[in-house]
Amino acid sequence: SDATLLPPALLQAVRDLPGVERTQPQRATTLWLDAQRPAVTLLLRPLQGPGAQQLPWVGAAPQGGVPAGRVAVYVSEAVAALYGVQAGQPWPLLDRAFSEGFSAPAQAGQARAAHFFIAGIWRDYVRQFGAVAMDWGDYQRLTGDARMSELSLWPTPGEDAATLQPRIAAAAAALSEGVVPPLEFTSSAALRQRSLAIFDRSFAVTYWLQAVAIGIGLF
Repeated sequence: SDATLLPPALLQAVRDLPGVERTQPQRATTLWLDAQRPAVTLLLRPLQGPGAQQLPWVGAAPQGGVPAGRVAVYVSEAVAALYGVQAGQPWPLLDRAFSEGFSAPAQAGQARAAHFFIAGIWRDYVRQFGAVAMDWGDYQRLTGDARMSELSLWPTPGEDAATLQPRIAAAAAALSEGVVPPLEFTSSAALRQRSLAIFDRSFAVTYWLQAVAIGIGLF
């Protein structure tokens, strides 16, 4: 169910294009933690260091920070409710699921173990069953996998985003032996408009329920 993954070299190729101020990789993949519960989304993006994207936090971060030897993850409210976890505690279930499904061999015949720590809870209105966010650098260090499913970019001031699209497509084709991958371009404004339209459509039934309630009341 994952999206087509883009080669790691595309990130640097896009950064080197004229008219690009900065870029940020992201990847979303399905994560099965428990066969008896719905799958959640593993969201990978830069969460530490300069230019990192902040999540909409709920509550304060755990005191004392992340313990030594642990990898920070951040769960959405839905995941916290579904699995009964909270900020400031380890998560052995994620340790096992990640080691079985994602970890790259550190040596021949050995899997690289990961020990996670829930460093915060955030709001997520996009994914019904919630998401687990992890820093992009931590994921690469644990798995050796730098492929991405999305790439956010900020054009330089005065640069038209439409002119960047053929340059990006050409850079992707150069990395794919002349075959242009099925890229989809969209702007943040278009995403907001689409989100608001979906939101309004979701609540359209409310108006019908109001009309039915008024009709029943009048009857």
